[in-house]
Amino acid sequence: MKNTNRKNISYVLVALFLILCISMVNANVLFGPSIDKESITKNEVAFLEVTIYNDNNFEVTDYLRLESTDNIKFLESDEKIILQEFGPIKPYEKEVLKIRIKAKDTKEVEGLIYGYYNLDQEGEAQYAFVGRVKIEEKPIFIESETKKNTTSTGEVITTSVKMVNYTKEPLYNVAFEMKVPNGFEVKTPPLFFEKIEAEETVTGTFEVYPPIEALGTQKIILSYGYFDINGPHYFEEEYDFDFAQTDSKLLLGIVGIIILAAAIFLYMGSKKDNKSGLKGTKEKGEEEK
Repeated sequence: MKNTNRKNISYVLVALFLILCISMVNANVLFGPSIDKESITKNEVAFLEVTIYNDNNFEVTDYLRLESTDNIKFLESDEKIILQEFGPIKPYEKEVLKIRIKAKDTKEVEGLIYGYYNLDQEGEAQYAFVGRVKIEEKPIFIESETKKNTTSTGEVITTSVKMVNYTKEPLYNVAFEMKVPNGFEVKTPPLFFEKIEAEETVTGTFEVYPPIEALGTQKIILSYGYFDINGPHYFEEEYDFDFAQTDSKLLLGIVGIIILAAAIFLYMGSKKDNKSGLKGTKEKGEEEK
């Protein structure tokens, strides 16, 4: 009888342990990172896709903290650490986050992105995953140069590009375009080449005119892309330009104020002359006499 009771107690303990284990497994958020390209090269843009599965019997809302190594950049931020909110995700359902990244250089053959979640007030978090990005040199040579000059009509940013197809296969639908902040004017339309043969070289130049009121650091982006036997490729090169309140801008502003003040003075003077030239009925009668 005692042996039977001991067996029953053992079964109960084992059952309770299994239930506890199952509940611990279920009370979880699962993360599946992936990159939409097998490999990328310098300045090439890719998507980090994070599939988040709520393996709980309750709704989940949280933040995902992402940290990158030095050779990977988050395109929507200048920081190496970003926060991405996710949820609410219903029980046993999923959500997919898409984060744009690019390779800053090809010194290392791999870039890493670490994910953490369940952040507390001290900034501590639980490890979620590590995403691996393969980085390699590719035989497509892109050379670009951008500079800012001051002309008689104001400042102008000039960007020259050169592409050499060092592969043995042609490139298709090659396009170059400038992305600028609000108020900036791109004088040159996008460049488009339907096909670039192996060993062929193409060049082009863009002109961008900043507004006269531009101040601080402004980001200019040269974007370009093409199709090859491995599919589409998209790149972004960034350039930062500093704009200050120069003497010429200040002088132009002062001249504008002086011209405006002179116009107001002349206008008020003409109104006064017109008013003094008007005569009443009594004055007109005296003149007729």
